[in-house]
Amino acid sequence: MKPPKDGATALPISVVIRNIVGEDFAKRYGVKEGIDLQNTVIEFYMKNEMITQTAITALGMATEKELVKIIQTSFKVNMLLTPLFRHVNLNLVDVKLGFSRAGKDIVLVDEVEVNLLNVEDGEKLKGTCQEVAKRLEKALT
Repeated sequence: MKPPKDGATALPISVVIRNIVGEDFAKRYGVKEGIDLQNTVIEFYMKNEMITQTAITALGMATEKELVKIIQTSFKVNMLLTPLFRHVNLNLVDVKLGFSRAGKDIVLVDEVEVNLLNVEDGEKLKGTCQEVAKRLEKALT
C-alpha cells in the first residue's frame, strides 16, 4: 500500500474483506477453498498477523468509533467492487485495504491497488494483476 498523503498518518493495521474462501482462509479454518461464504468476513491484520478489534482498541491503534468507520467503509468498498468484477466475469475473493488518520477523520488509503485483490473466474487466475487490469480496462472503455 502507498503511504498516506497530505499529513495523514497511516494506521498500523490493514483490513481484509473476504467473500469466498481463499487459500489462507481455507488453511486457517480447514475448509474447502473456493466456496462462497455465508456472509462477508472482515479481518484485521498488523504486520501480517491477525489482530482482534479489542486488541486494536486496547493498544490505542484506533478507537471503537474509528473501527466502526473502518468496518463501514470496508463493506462499502466491497459492495462497490463486487458488482464491478462480476461485470467482467470475475468473483472478488478478498481485498486488502489500508486506512489513515487525517486529523479527526479515518480515510481509506487513496487507492485500491489491483495487487491487493484476489479474484477468480472459476479457477485461480494466472498473472492476476495483469489479467484483472486487462478485463477492467476492456469493460470500462
